[in-house]
Amino acid sequence: MCNCFKSIGLLPVFSCLIFLIGLILCYGLAFLNHHLTVVLPTISATGSMPPESCYFTFFLASAGFLLTLVCFIYHSYVVAVHQDGMANFIGLLSGVGSGIGLVLVASFQFKYVPILHYVGMGLACTGQLIFGWCVVAVSYQLAPKVHG
Repeated sequence: MCNCFKSIGLLPVFSCLIFLIGLILCYGLAFLNHHLTVVLPTISATGSMPPESCYFTFFLASAGFLLTLVCFIYHSYVVAVHQDGMANFIGLLSGVGSGIGLVLVASFQFKYVPILHYVGMGLACTGQLIFGWCVVAVSYQLAPKVHG
């Protein structure tokens, strides 16, 4: 196997870190610029005004892209180790849908385009929930084949 794939397992960690760094940075900027009206705002409220909206879009869209990439890599791994099953395919669709939803949340602010923002939020949350359960199901099926 190519040496470039040895640390591919860190990709989900980077995706989560980019997401968390973006949230913390946007909250800090919104707090320092007095753009928040409550102490614990919603995630989207921290990125609703410039300049934090620019960072919000960048970090969430980057995390959405990496999330989609992670889903494709996981799907390819399962196909290489095991035959392609329905749970793996549903996991791929829901994971990609979740990544697209995260990009929608990042791109369309709830103040100006609330419908697309909430559709993206629904896709991101529901897609991740379904993807997580599909990973559990596929891992349960793969355990005897991978670990003997």
